[in-house]
Amino acid sequence: MHSFKLPVFVVSLKSDSVRRKHIREQLEKLHFEFEFFDAFIGKDYADNPAYYNEKKALKAEGRKLRAGEVGCALSHNAVYRLIVERKLPYALILEDDAVLSADLPEVLDVLLPYLQGPRIIQLERCDIYKKSGIIPLVKGYSMVSPRFIKEGSIAQTAGYLISFEAALAIRHINFPVYFPADNWWHYMKTVSFSGILPSQTLIHQNETFDSSTLDMPVKRSFKKNSIFTYIKHGFLTYTFLGRVIYKILHPLYLKIKKRK
Repeated sequence: MHSFKLPVFVVSLKSDSVRRKHIREQLEKLHFEFEFFDAFIGKDYADNPAYYNEKKALKAEGRKLRAGEVGCALSHNAVYRLIVERKLPYALILEDDAVLSADLPEVLDVLLPYLQGPRIIQLERCDIYKKSGIIPLVKGYSMVSPRFIKEGSIAQTAGYLISFEAALAIRHINFPVYFPADNWWHYMKTVSFSGILPSQTLIHQNETFDSSTLDMPVKRSFKKNSIFTYIKHGFLTYTFLGRVIYKILHPLYLKIKKRK
């Protein structure tokens, strides 16, 4: 059993009893005290410019955000403000589809001293990272400095540690919302990021749940991606030429896929 008092917030739709049961049982088994944060329902806010800036989203992401993405981002922003309001030195933020390793308490115990200044430690995905400066932790886990953050190498928000200083620095940046909660690169000028290896071992997302972010039933997979995948994503998403190519080719791809 871990010995520290760590604030834990679980972002979850109030109505989703199945997911709440899923995460509650895991946290209780690991002896965590926690509280649910009732997530925003995106469709209730996606048409309100006070909460979602579509024009800015088109410029930043090259597309409109889905209602679920708006709700997710609003929820995480609200947790950041709550951390600041309560003057918490740090917190663990989870989503209700997170699958937690039995090693989590012991690893967190070692990680907390590193939460100095504005820092976020991504506990889930970290596919690309600097080979220098690897910090051994416990039970075969290591802390690293991620690379290709803009391209999505640490994208996902199922589980991460955040310091008070980081929450203070970013709580208003994405409000009104204009980018998904896991597009961490928008915070790179104000926050330092770390990742945990092996990637998607300490925490990963439950693939049996439908994606609430995509607002549709879809089977999800969270396998490790290559550098090429991230470079391609960055080019198609964040460059003018890439966006033009994507706009032309993606509809053709969907038509071909539909015929198969």
